Amino acid sequence: MPDFEVIDWEETTIAERKLLHKQVLTLKKRLRIDWTTTFQQAFGPRDNVGSNYEDNLRQGKIAPERAYKLFIWLYKQDRVLASNVEDDILALRAKHFPEQSINWEAMLAKGKFSNVRACKCDDVLGMAEFARRQPIQSLKFKLLEEFYFEFDIPFDGTLIAFQGYKGIWYPQLIAEDTAILKVSEGNQIIPSDDTNKPDPLWEETDRGKHSYAFLLTQDSEIDQFAPPIAPMPHGIPVKTRDALAQQIMGSSDKAWELFRINLMFS
Repeated sequence: MPDFEVIDWEETTIAERKLLHKQVLTLKKRLRIDWTTTFQQAFGPRDNVGSNYEDNLRQGKIAPERAYKLFIWLYKQDRVLASNVEDDILALRAKHFPEQSINWEAMLAKGKFSNVRACKCDDVLGMAEFARRQPIQSLKFKLLEEFYFEFDIPFDGTLIAFQGYKGIWYPQLIAEDTAILKVSEGNQIIPSDDTNKPDPLWEETDRGKHSYAFLLTQDSEIDQFAPPIAPMPHGIPVKTRDALAQQIMGSSDKAWELFRINLMFS
């Protein structure tokens, strides 16, 4: 089973299955194989591959069980491409939220893959490009490898950090025993020590995709929603996350931004 939030492919729509084509085509070109070989690798060498499979895939008309096999093939070959498929499906679903729905998922849908990047501890500070419009940053990490985040903060405010893994969201430590931090406009290293040098993070045990969300807000009452750094086997409760989203999205006079980045650990 992939280390991803699980998509139930039996429940996917034609429009969602259509999103597989781009990533499958990318991998096919990289491997320099034809479509027959592509489908035989995904479905099995004994599968009777028809001539219209590629057209069906492009149009999203491929059967759900075959779509799932293609997703697993992508996952085994390149986890980033497989994750891109999942992120595209979740983004498409997010667009279907009614405008009046104000909840955690709706707030995440407004998040930007910008203004933040992850750095290994041997990176040269200030010399890296920010990851923009990329669901997954190309930089990969090993378990226990140290890293930190570098931000382009657009305004003074409060930053609250979250980490998502397999569909569950947890508070993310970004300062001494806390997931919340006052920040100032400009370039900033997080977490950092008193001399603004990285105070690195690392992932100990969980391989696969980790999603990070950083909420920047000028709402002065946001501290009450900051999750405590404590053991949370089931993550932050849905009601707590939704209450935070309602506080943020319901305060139209308070500036806020949500920055996102996904990292792969192996």
